[in-house]
Amino acid sequence: IFIIGTFLLVQKIKKISLDFLIYSWLTLGFLYIAFNDIYFFQLLNNYLILNWSSYFIARIIFYQIYNDKLRLKHTLSLGLCLIASIYHVIDRLEILNTVFNSYIIATTIIVFYLLMLTVSIGKLKIMNSPKWIKIGKLTYPMYLFHGSVGFIIFSMLNPYLNKYAILLIIISIMILVSYLISEFYESKTGVVLKQHFKKNSSQVKPVKVISSYFL
Repeated sequence: IFIIGTFLLVQKIKKISLDFLIYSWLTLGFLYIAFNDIYFFQLLNNYLILNWSSYFIARIIFYQIYNDKLRLKHTLSLGLCLIASIYHVIDRLEILNTVFNSYIIATTIIVFYLLMLTVSIGKLKIMNSPKWIKIGKLTYPMYLFHGSVGFIIFSMLNPYLNKYAILLIIISIMILVSYLISEFYESKTGVVLKQHFKKNSSQVKPVKVISSYFL
């Protein structure tokens, strides 16, 4: 929210390109990797989420590719985002002293980057089916609570079960809870919100929306 608000505010004063935001944010992310022991960059990380920014930047780039086409600047920027994403995950594994294999996690991140790139260039249009869309709806509630809840479950079961069994249990619970939220909560509240916004849309002046880059 801080980043979006700052970008919109600056846009009111002086028009800047989205590429400028991407390159600036990405540069700060790598400076944070190199100098994360300096207080200034620790402070920046609190507002610009520099340790996770590579995923948000990559999503903006994927959206640019989807709206236009794959260019050299996109390829280079995504490569840097991928490097930063893998670095921060491996670094976090070392801090938490977990037993997960860093090579498996790095490979998983690479696969997801390639999958999103394939979707962005229009090579997976078959996934636009209603079934895949319904599965896609599960990802947002899963994103919201998988970290904290999953970590708690893992910590509780770690002394008693194999790590892969715990992972399977956590994935199953996350999918089940995400389905319940998506099917019985989001679907109903979504209808109410749509009716509310449709009713009041005539009172709102149209504005140029750019926040879709960040969502």
